[in-house]
Amino acid sequence: MGPLLLLFISKKIATKFGAQFEAKFNQQGTENQNNKTNSNAKIPKSKKVVGEYIDFEEID
Repeated sequence: MGPLLLLFISKKIATKFGAQFEAKFNQQGTENQNNKTNSNAKIPKSKKVVGEYIDFEEID
């Protein structure tokens, strides 16, 4: 009866930790998706004018 009780307890512990791990994993996934959408919305895209374009011609 001892090994059977040990097997039952270990199965309960494994399912408990598995459920907690799955909950944490799903929570992080939704946080990452929220961060991606929020970060894309917050950053305005601006074009910087660096300088003037000069076209050079070769002289023979």
